[in-house]
Amino acid sequence: MTGIRESALDLLERDLELDLDDLELGAGPPTDPAPRGGPPRPGAYVLSGGTTEVLGRSPTPAPPTVPASPPASLSLDTASEAPAEASRPSLVESLAPPPPLDSLAPPPPDHPAPSLGSLAAPRSPRDRPTKRERPSDPRGEGRTRPSEERVAPTELTALGTATEPPPAARPGLSPVERAWRVVIGLRSCGPNDEGAAVQRLLSLDKAGLDAVVRDFPGLLWFHRNLAHRKVPAGRDTSPLARALVAFGEAAVPSVADLVEDPDANRRYYAILVAADLLESGQLGDHGRRCLADALFHRFEDTDVGVRDVALQGLLTLGDDPAIAAIVRELRRRALTLGPIGPRLLALRALGVLRATAAIDDLIRLLGDTTREVQVAARKVLRVLVVDDLGHETKRWVAWRRKNSENDREGWLLAGLLHGEESIAALAGRELARITGEDLGFAPDLAKVDKKTIRAAYAARLGR
Repeated sequence: MTGIRESALDLLERDLELDLDDLELGAGPPTDPAPRGGPPRPGAYVLSGGTTEVLGRSPTPAPPTVPASPPASLSLDTASEAPAEASRPSLVESLAPPPPLDSLAPPPPDHPAPSLGSLAAPRSPRDRPTKRERPSDPRGEGRTRPSEERVAPTELTALGTATEPPPAARPGLSPVERAWRVVIGLRSCGPNDEGAAVQRLLSLDKAGLDAVVRDFPGLLWFHRNLAHRKVPAGRDTSPLARALVAFGEAAVPSVADLVEDPDANRRYYAILVAADLLESGQLGDHGRRCLADALFHRFEDTDVGVRDVALQGLLTLGDDPAIAAIVRELRRRALTLGPIGPRLLALRALGVLRATAAIDDLIRLLGDTTREVQVAARKVLRVLVVDDLGHETKRWVAWRRKNSENDREGWLLAGLLHGEESIAALAGRELARITGEDLGFAPDLAKVDKKTIRAAYAARLGR
C-alpha cells in the first residue's frame, strides 16, 4: 500500500489517548611393492621393465679387524697422506690418449670376458665376477666401504607400480561457505550498493536464505533507538532485510520465525520486513495469512516498539480477508471479562486497524462495569466514525441507525467540516493517509477552502 505511513504509536497518543504504560503484561605408511620374479637379493637393485646390464658388483666385505693403535693425537700426520697423493695421476697423464686396443692384455684367467649369453641371463652370485681389490687407504681403516653396483637400464617404466590412489583434487567452496562470505561482505554495505550481493544470495537458493537469517538484521541503516519521524519500510532498514524481501514468498517461513525470536531487536526488524512483504503484493493467500498470524501474536508483546510495528504491519492488510479473522478475535477479547490489560490492548488494536466491524461492540462497551474500558471504547469510536457523542449509549445507538448505510470514507469527508478542530484534523490526516496525498488541510482554514479540499478528496476516492 503506497501512501503516507502513520505510526500506530502516533495514533495512540494523538487520537486514542490510551495510557497503557503502567499495564502488567503478561592408511598407514606405504609399503614397497615386491619386485617381480621373487624376493630381492640383499644389496641388489630391482627394476620394473626393461633390460638391465650388470657391469660390475662387489659384495659388501666384512669389516676388517682394527688393530690396536696408539692414542689419538691432535698433530697432523702428513706421512699417511703421502701415498694417496702419489697415486693420483697428473693432469698431463690424464689427458694422454688411450693406448691402442692391440696393446691391451687379455683378461686374467679368473676373469673371463663376458659373452652375449652371459649378459642376457642372470648369473648366480658365485658365478659373478668380483672386483679387484684396491690398495688399502690408511684413512679408511676401521670403516666399512659401501658396495657398488653400476647398471645400464634401457627401457624403464613406472606404469602400474603405484600402491596408493592419487590424492583427490581439492574441492571448491560449498554453497553454504559461499553464501556466508557474501553475508559477511554485506556487513559493510551502504544503501543501494547491495544489488550484486543480493543476486548472488538468490542464486544460492536455500543456502543463501539460511545465511541471511543467521546474521539478521546485520548492519543497520535505520536504528529503532535513534530519533526518527516515521518508521521506514522494511527493505530500507538493512541490506539483509532487503535480501529477505527479494526472496519473496520463499522467505515467508523464515520471516515468521524471526517475528517470534527471543531477541526484541530481531523481532522488531523482522516485523518491518513482514509488513513490507505484505505490502509488496508478491505473496499468495497462504503467505499473507502466515505473516498476518505472526504479526497478530505480537500485538501483546512486552516490547512497546514491537507492539506498535506489529499493528502497523497489520494495518497494511486493509480489507484483506486475512485480517477478518484477526478482527473477530480482537472483538472477542475486548468483550471477555477478565484481566483489564488484555482487554485494553484488544481495544487499542481495533482502533489502530480501523475495524469498523467492531462499532456495535464498542457501543456496548460504553456501559461496561470497568471505567477504563468505557473510556477506551469511546476513544476508539471517535477514531472510527470521526465524531464524539460522549459516554451516553443512547446517542451512539441513534447515530448508528442514522448512518448504517454510510461508510468510513463518507464519515471522513463529513468530518472535514466538523466544528471540533481535533476531529476535523483527524479527518484530514486519515484522508491524506488513505489517498496518499496531503492537500494541505488545516482545521483553521476558511469554510470555503475546507469545502474545496473536501471536493478534491471526494474526487480521488471516486465519490
